[in-house]
Amino acid sequence: DKIKEINKNKDEIQKIQSDIDEINQKLVPLKEQFKLLDGQIQEKDDSLRKAHSDIQKSLEEKNIVGIAHSTLKDEITLKSFKDTFKEISDYYDDLKSHQKTYNRLIAPSPDELQKIEKLYQNIHDTQTRLQSIGLSIEATAHPSMSGEISLDDEKTSFSLKNNENISWTASQSFKVKIDQIGEFKVRSGSQDVQEMKDRLREMQDQYQELVAPYGTDKLNQLQELVSQKGSLEKEIERTKSLLEKKSDKSKEDLQKEIIASENKIKMNWDKIPDDSPYKNFENQEKNLIREELSQKLNQLQEKIDALTKNRNQLDEQITEDRKDAQKLLKIITNFNQKVHGKVERSDAIDKGLSRLEKDGLSQEEREDKLNKLSYKLEQKSRAWKVYQAEIEEKENQPLGEFEGLKNKVERLKDDIRTQELNEAGWKSKLQMIISQSMDTNAIEEKLEQLQNKEKELQTEADALKLLFELTTFYRENTIGELSEPIRKRVSSDLEKLLGPKYSLKFNKKMKPDTILANGEEAPIDLLSFGTQEQVWCLFRLALGNILSSDEKQLVVLDDPLVNTDPVRMHHALQILEDNAKDMQIIVVTCDVDKYNSLKDANFISMDAI
Repeated sequence: DKIKEINKNKDEIQKIQSDIDEINQKLVPLKEQFKLLDGQIQEKDDSLRKAHSDIQKSLEEKNIVGIAHSTLKDEITLKSFKDTFKEISDYYDDLKSHQKTYNRLIAPSPDELQKIEKLYQNIHDTQTRLQSIGLSIEATAHPSMSGEISLDDEKTSFSLKNNENISWTASQSFKVKIDQIGEFKVRSGSQDVQEMKDRLREMQDQYQELVAPYGTDKLNQLQELVSQKGSLEKEIERTKSLLEKKSDKSKEDLQKEIIASENKIKMNWDKIPDDSPYKNFENQEKNLIREELSQKLNQLQEKIDALTKNRNQLDEQITEDRKDAQKLLKIITNFNQKVHGKVERSDAIDKGLSRLEKDGLSQEEREDKLNKLSYKLEQKSRAWKVYQAEIEEKENQPLGEFEGLKNKVERLKDDIRTQELNEAGWKSKLQMIISQSMDTNAIEEKLEQLQNKEKELQTEADALKLLFELTTFYRENTIGELSEPIRKRVSSDLEKLLGPKYSLKFNKKMKPDTILANGEEAPIDLLSFGTQEQVWCLFRLALGNILSSDEKQLVVLDDPLVNTDPVRMHHALQILEDNAKDMQIIVVTCDVDKYNSLKDANFISMDAI
């Protein structure tokens, strides 16, 4: 019987070895498959790193092209600005010249001219009346004569030839002195004539006093001076009006802005490496170059989008390959554990065979003892199988329930893998205990330890499950409460920015997913780079606004509107100002000029920090 038992054990060892060989045969293709899959993952990792590198290079090139494009635009604007400045400078020179001429020109005011004209007319009318009521003298010379005549005390010489006629007019008196003959005097007795002469003299004195500052007593010349001054006033007003239309800033402020713009352009060009093909476009048509750079920007963006899509696909493929590799590794590990268990079992049987030959027991005692031990082992084996089934069920169930958990689920998976490895060790140790020990108490003690360990694992699994369920509940509850207010807020701001034809839809994670344009739905990724950045900027502002309902929140935006055109930039800045009333917003940017229209903003230079 002992020989039969030995032969039986040898047959069992041979069968175990056969099972091991069979498992090893299954392992060979699995290991090759795993090695091939691991090689593919490495190749895709290399491609992924290259894709990252290409995207980074393209982004850097796009940044340089963007700087060149923006700087060329600034140069074009600066040229127009300089032309305007020159035109304004010419206006200022004209204004200065007109004002200088105006200040030098001495002319009566319109009221003074009117007074002078009235006085001049009165003098003329008085002289006319005096002539009409005065003394008229007519003389005819038969022989030639000469002499002197005094008309109202004004002496005048005369000389007449034979039969030559002459006439004079005096207001009140006249005296005639004829050479070599004698003189005679005629005087009027009218008082009105004398008063009229006195009034005429007063008006003439007043007239001379009025016109004395102007350097002439000619009425037409005085009128010309007034006309010139009026024309200069109109020209000065016209020049001032043109200056106001051209700019509301002074010449000095405009010059400072030109210098600041030139410095900004120089700084932007300095940002571009000297060996870059996108630097120094002097003596070239800037509008044409700018159009080419615009096309280059679009090409680079398309290239970045394609590279990003390819990178994402590679990332997804690597993730799937790694999952497959993990599954293969788990299968290989299970096979290795089975091989290890069978080897341990074979060693245990081999040692048992050795003991059979050295125990010194009779056949009957051995059979009786073996029967008892076999019975007990069978009981323990059944209990172990039940326990093993429960362990398997309780290990796989947490894995299935907590697949979506991130860090804690990964830790639990690691713990489970560790426990699986420990289980294999425990199985091996248990086999050794079964084959080597006749004391069932050791088996029961080990079983009790394993059961306690199982309870600990189950408690930890239940705690993680509860944590995951609570996290999921609060997360879904928060998303449910915030999604609709944020969507309405973003859609409202989006309407201000893009018009009413656009509206936004969110995914289950409360992030912008698709956009509705004219009733058609499209993914966010299909929008232009500028529109995408505007959507994300509005999303962050809306989220900060909702969260600021109880307490003002801080929202930090890193150059959120780099690719936004001037028209949308105006609306975006208005939205930014509106949101700043309810929360604190910090915008980090390299292009401060875009935000100059924000009246209440506090600009802080990095140099001042």
